[in-house]
Amino acid sequence: MGILKGSKPGKMVALRADMDALPVTEPAGLPFASKGTTQQHGATVGLMHACGHDTHTAMLMATAEVLSSLKADLPGSVMFIFQPAEEGSSVVQPGNSQKLGS
Repeated sequence: MGILKGSKPGKMVALRADMDALPVTEPAGLPFASKGTTQQHGATVGLMHACGHDTHTAMLMATAEVLSSLKADLPGSVMFIFQPAEEGSSVVQPGNSQKLGS
């Protein structure tokens, strides 16, 4: 999370982007395929950026860069939120309220 304070008085707005990979294994043999893995529900699964999270993060970073260059004319503040694991809790396993890994 980051906050850009404009040089003029005004309200704060928040912009959010999701930034995680999904527990999906990419097809083998692709030159850009993710080699990452994670543990989910006791099994090792592949990770891939399959739903636009890479672009969401890139767009929010670009927005922060552009707005930073306009800071002298910016009224109020902008909060930039980069949210991991928005598809599910990283603490509670869906459906049974059990902590992951326990």
